[in-house]
Amino acid sequence: MERNKINKTIKILLLFIAVLVVSKCASQIAPTGGEADKIPPIIESVYPPNGTTNFADDNFEITFSEYVDKRSVKEAIFISPSLEKGTKLDWSGTTLTVYFKDTLKANTTYNISIGTDVKDINNNNNMTESFNFAFSTGAKIDIGVVEGKVYDNNPSGILVFAYKKINDEFPNPIEDKPHNITQVGKNGKYKLLGLNFGEYKIYAVRDDFKDYTYNIEEDEFGAPFKDVLLTEEDSVILGVDFMMTREDTTSAHVLSSTMTDKYHIQIEFSEFVDSSKLSSQNFYVFDSTANKKINSKYYYKGEAKPKHGFLVIEDSLNIENEIYLFVENIFDNYNNQLLKEATKFTASNRPDTTAPKLVKQITEFDNSQVDFENAYVEFIFNDGFEFDELIGNVKIFDMKDNEFPSELIKIDDASFIVKSKIKLLDKSDFQIKIDLSRIKDLAGNFTDSTYTYKFSTINSLQFSGASGKIISNHQSKNILVVLKNIETKKKDYIKKASVNNEFKFERVVPGKYLIWSFFDADSNGKYSYGKIQPYENSEKFIYYPDTLNLKARW
Repeated sequence: MERNKINKTIKILLLFIAVLVVSKCASQIAPTGGEADKIPPIIESVYPPNGTTNFADDNFEITFSEYVDKRSVKEAIFISPSLEKGTKLDWSGTTLTVYFKDTLKANTTYNISIGTDVKDINNNNNMTESFNFAFSTGAKIDIGVVEGKVYDNNPSGILVFAYKKINDEFPNPIEDKPHNITQVGKNGKYKLLGLNFGEYKIYAVRDDFKDYTYNIEEDEFGAPFKDVLLTEEDSVILGVDFMMTREDTTSAHVLSSTMTDKYHIQIEFSEFVDSSKLSSQNFYVFDSTANKKINSKYYYKGEAKPKHGFLVIEDSLNIENEIYLFVENIFDNYNNQLLKEATKFTASNRPDTTAPKLVKQITEFDNSQVDFENAYVEFIFNDGFEFDELIGNVKIFDMKDNEFPSELIKIDDASFIVKSKIKLLDKSDFQIKIDLSRIKDLAGNFTDSTYTYKFSTINSLQFSGASGKIISNHQSKNILVVLKNIETKKKDYIKKASVNNEFKFERVVPGKYLIWSFFDADSNGKYSYGKIQPYENSEKFIYYPDTLNLKARW
């Protein structure tokens, strides 16, 4: 009897262990070892098929090629037109069933877009392209299609919003959600399906808040160069492309002002300011205790961090008094103007005993090389000085001390350019000599010596070039062509096309380039991105699809 009990117990334990083993084998576990999964998930099938009419079910289905992160899918499904009550998601393996909580509208085309935010479980690989399909609850389906590309260094996740004109008005993108949404793929391409006929404004938005509206200054955007009109005769519109930017409507202001010694004030701005419109005349210091205004002598960048600059004042301050820094007419890089602002700071009486120091030399090419036809070198010091004292005391020589005519170009109160007035020999060595005794700061500190900087001219055969013709039916004759270098520390080139839309770039630094052109409608010499609200068209642009690998001697 006892033996039977023992045998029965053993059988139960064995069965329990077997169940555990089967359960263990059936669970989803990421494989260990081996190469990392680099294959992105794709959508293998959907229900209903694209183009289905008379759809009457209360759900649609998506089957993925592998197990995907459920939360990422939930955030990547866009249904247009949107549903008030939303949806309910039900998973079965790699298949997702999406149930409508609303009753679908009669005779309405619905577009389903699954965006590139979807990622797999195995290695967090994102889908490379969004997936779209459309169905109709009526006998006809809207067939309008808009396709294009977003040109950006990181286009994945950018949303494309389509707003239809209703009663002769477009919705406000700042307040209203779009009629149709899709997401941009890794390659920047997008497709909007199931649009009904009518006039649309279409925008690209990097919607970080996922609120499906445009937030000025927070969201990057791309504005169209024209509205889209979908008709029965023209139901597919291609080439609605965008370039992304960020709108800035707020002027810069001073975050902090710190006195480092009795002459120098380090200023930190809230954003980058337009240095071409900035000088010591934009600043002054006011001693409110003594009711005294102290003018500024120099303003410069020097060794300052990004968004910082240095101001040098003419007189010393009383450290016991209340001191304010006033700034006037400061422009940021978006041309927003700060009219006037005052910030309080603590005065210092610390002496300045350090002579100005050369901190950087900049040439057009690497390894201290310059273009022999346009030879120049930029010098940056860490303190302000009288620029006029340098005139006649900075010269260009060859290695045999033969002098070449040159000119000085002031950048700010601590930096300048030395430029040759004539063409130099190629593949040759030269030197710039600077009398440092002429570079004297406000405290009278200087270095009594001559600094020599050696540089060389490049080989004339090192250059490359590119030429071509723009094929377009656009009537504008003001077409600019841009060679954009995609490598670091290289320059871009811009040139106006000829009357027959031909262009030719010569003396181009070898490297990899993208080439694109735009119609300079406002004739300001640079691409205009437009605005979303209030609406302004961007300028139409065209990208050549391939990267140019420009080699020397081409």
